[in-house]
Amino acid sequence: MAIGVGYESELDVDELREENVTLRKQFRYPLFPESTSGNGEPVCYGATAWSPLVKSLKQVLEERESRPVKIQSITVLAGVVAIAASTVASASSLQLTFDNVSPFKFVQVNYNSGRSFDQNANGGYSNLYTGQMQWHDNAGRNLTTYCTQLTEYINWGQTVNFTITSVASVPDPTPGPMGAIRAQLVKDLYARHYFQVVASNDANLNAAFQLAIWEITHENLTAFDAAGTVAQLATGVGAIAINGGDATSAAVGGLADSMLAGLGFDGFRSIGAGLAGLTDASAQDQLIVVPLPMTAALAGLGLLGAFGIRRRLR
Repeated sequence: MAIGVGYESELDVDELREENVTLRKQFRYPLFPESTSGNGEPVCYGATAWSPLVKSLKQVLEERESRPVKIQSITVLAGVVAIAASTVASASSLQLTFDNVSPFKFVQVNYNSGRSFDQNANGGYSNLYTGQMQWHDNAGRNLTTYCTQLTEYINWGQTVNFTITSVASVPDPTPGPMGAIRAQLVKDLYARHYFQVVASNDANLNAAFQLAIWEITHENLTAFDAAGTVAQLATGVGAIAINGGDATSAAVGGLADSMLAGLGFDGFRSIGAGLAGLTDASAQDQLIVVPLPMTAALAGLGLLGAFGIRRRLR
């Protein structure tokens, strides 16, 4: 199965609609056996989404990576076209209720924030629900995200009023905002793999994608640029280390390592302003993809190139 998907040639409207239907399907997934779910199971989650988020074209063009993303409405041709965001509680927040995680795999992980990127793990492993996180908004629409944070939790049915921010600003407070270099890696990971992984509904691929995000956000990287950090990313050693003796963990780790090893090949890519961070002081921070319905509307008006979502199959 091919894993890499790049984004350069424009998606047409029909293709966007097809992917929108795929992304709106219900996905479910939990993570760390520490916090307790409604049925007594501990959970921690991650995923990526069909979202009701919308923003004005002016904001898209003016937005800076270092500033919080302002999600309001998309206004095109002096207000001729407008899409309302009923789930946005304010210009920079999004209220979501956590449902489940799917598809996912249990992956055995040893996490030690003090371990260097090339050190072997010591001690036992925790079984983590690793995969795609499912949410719904107050209008009943389904969204998915992937989590950036292992040290905070969320309960089944919990409602979170997330602050929408840049990719570089999550996770917060621990292990701390990823910054520009890690954000460049995450954006490239999304540009190469996100749409294929989500559309696949494959548990191993979704688990591998989530594991790759954790590796980027939690590893103790020392290189001075994104290209240098790629060689320091490996799921078998370092701050996050999987149990290579467990068949499922080894399989997921192998796929994640393949995704990570390809980052930066032929340059670092991005899906543009379509990727944002979601942060909350008491719940896991997330990564979310701006909704395809908005992208489709832009495509129909010939504005997709300005928005920055492009695609090329490799």
